[in-house]
Amino acid sequence: IKHIPSNFFNIFYLNHLNLSSNSLRTIPRCISSMPYLAHVDLSKNQITKLPNEGMWPSLKHMDLSHNQLEKLPRNLFLAKSLRELHAHRNSLTILNIEENRWCALQVLDVCYNKLSLLAWPDSAMQSITFINAQHNLLDSVDLPNTAMQLKHLDLAHNRLTAVPLSLTAMVSLTTLTLSYNPIVELIDEMSALQSLKALDISSTYVTELPKSFHALSKLRKLIITNDKKKEVIDTEDEIIAPSSMPAMASLRALDLRKSWLHISPDAFVQL
Repeated sequence: IKHIPSNFFNIFYLNHLNLSSNSLRTIPRCISSMPYLAHVDLSKNQITKLPNEGMWPSLKHMDLSHNQLEKLPRNLFLAKSLRELHAHRNSLTILNIEENRWCALQVLDVCYNKLSLLAWPDSAMQSITFINAQHNLLDSVDLPNTAMQLKHLDLAHNRLTAVPLSLTAMVSLTTLTLSYNPIVELIDEMSALQSLKALDISSTYVTELPKSFHALSKLRKLIITNDKKKEVIDTEDEIIAPSSMPAMASLRALDLRKSWLHISPDAFVQL
């Protein structure tokens, strides 16, 4: 299908619409005004632009993945009932999230785009629990402390040179992925992540765990593998002191394949 006629959307009570895996480039404007449309799948098309009219009155689930979008239409941010947005593998460069927008959104998948900043106002996205932003161009992440329900955050394969300080306010965070970023060190403030169960810092430039990590009592999985070229790091600094390797009695999985970390003999005495 390459074109959808406008009268196609005269089905007043339509609730689910799947137009995935076609050759669509545009969508009729009336789609965003359909009163009962809750689930829309437009993935795997060639869409470059979505209609900017209508308020998506009943929209709960939207899949825009595998298209050619450079930005999201402003009216999509007005969808008050939207709970899941999948927009991975597009060409998004910015998310213009304004005040009091996407208050019901729980899942945001924007991986494989061109985003350089991940941030939103305090009054927006207060229900978010899952964010996948891997494989972007992120060099700045500034999350509001109102995102108290965020549990899963994937920032792998970006351009972060430091752990964003705003992450330390995410007290419900259980899974954090920072792998494949040019991060040199972790910060002591990460000890505030009392709900953290899985941490992936593989293929970063981290060579030492902060002493404060002993406070991460719920950490079950720690991944520190490394595929980067080792000669970049001064091996004399590759030390984990016993106190730096936290007394994480709760650990169930520890992956140190190809790691740059040098571990002293008594580093695991208390594990």
